[in-house]
Amino acid sequence: MHKSERICMIALPVAAVLLLALMVTGVFGGVETAAYGFAASLHSPAMTAFMRVITELGGAIPVILLCLVLLIWPAARWRCGIPVSAAALLSVVLNQILKQLVQRARPDVLRLSPAEGYSFPSGHSMNNAVVYLLLLFLLWPILQKAWQRAAAAIGFCLLPLLVGFSRMYLGVHYLGDILFGWLLGAWIAVLISVLWRRCGERIHARAAAAWQRHVKKQKK
Repeated sequence: MHKSERICMIALPVAAVLLLALMVTGVFGGVETAAYGFAASLHSPAMTAFMRVITELGGAIPVILLCLVLLIWPAARWRCGIPVSAAALLSVVLNQILKQLVQRARPDVLRLSPAEGYSFPSGHSMNNAVVYLLLLFLLWPILQKAWQRAAAAIGFCLLPLLVGFSRMYLGVHYLGDILFGWLLGAWIAVLISVLWRRCGERIHARAAAAWQRHVKKQKK
């Protein structure tokens, strides 16, 4: 495991727990109220239409379609399709468990979009962080040019950020729901990336060992 990965594996859950503690104690309430008010101050017909498009792009159907494409495409299946699909499934299950445990009600002021279920953590924020950050981690080694890495980093980070903000803008989540979703989603992305790389290394090592044994038998 790389040093940066070790740091993320520790720092992300610690930050998530600290955020949850601030929310439970009410310390974070003022920040959430201010953030909610700021998002509401941006309301306009054009902005609302744009945010609805963004939140739909981060919904279940686009994520499922992306996973299916990655699984069907032979060139992407083993590098991205299987780990991203597994991570997305893990994210959905864990998100639903946390929602049932915390049972935080959604905002009921200035809501611009229908939403069901509990508010914490934001499923859109968490799932998109998992999928797109994991894609970034998995594709990073094959992106050789600086502009390719820069474009991938901006694109794969910007979409989860926009999706998360759209959920607060539309009045269906508080800031804490979104931040926790991002933190936990990023942690899952790092975890799956590390596990998948280790799995690949073991498979390659076993294949190499099997080939060496085959060569030795042929020489005999």
